[in-house]
Amino acid sequence: MTTIERLLEVQEQDLMILRIETEMQDIPARKARELERLQSHKAAMEEAEAGVQAAQAELRQHELDVQTKKDQIDKLRTQQMSLKTNKEFKAMSDEIEALERSIRRDEDREIEIMEKIEASNGSLREQRSALDAEQKEVDEDVKVFDERAGALREELDRLREERKALLDGIDPAWLQRYEAILQRRRGAAIVSCANGVCGGCHMAVPPYQQHEARKQLEMVICGYCGRMLH
Repeated sequence: MTTIERLLEVQEQDLMILRIETEMQDIPARKARELERLQSHKAAMEEAEAGVQAAQAELRQHELDVQTKKDQIDKLRTQQMSLKTNKEFKAMSDEIEALERSIRRDEDREIEIMEKIEASNGSLREQRSALDAEQKEVDEDVKVFDERAGALREELDRLREERKALLDGIDPAWLQRYEAILQRRRGAAIVSCANGVCGGCHMAVPPYQQHEARKQLEMVICGYCGRMLH
């Protein structure tokens, strides 16, 4: 086998290695996109929870206000028993009625808040159920990615070991040039010049280079893209 033919075998391994490395590098981003699917569900659920908590706090405040007003009414009625004039009695009765009206408004608002809390809790249960279902799907997808990454690592290790065996006896100068081109191009370093055209950049190859490339005895480099020709 000529050096070019042996390097073509190496290149076949290297291109498979590059494809695997590219896929492995993409897996973390793909996992991240899967996890992002949960964010909208989590944000909606957190917003719903915050709404329920705010409504519960408002309800507690109204309950506290109602109790405070009831205590005030009890106190006023006790004081009313000791009043001496009808005018004072009437004024305190008006104050009690105002407090009672305020209590009724607070109690009406409490009913509205409790209805709101009940509806919010129902929505929250639905969102939690949707999040749980989405979490299950995402966990399964992430597991698939992890399993794929493990299989790719095993395949990569195997290909690298096979590549080492292929390097034995290859001219170091040719190998060094090949690897430099491969690293720079992140793709094929050796291309054909069939029909007088470079298979990498598709530019015309001079006849004397075509002749040398066919013999595969000398290192022939494309003057345009720098790839090795065969």
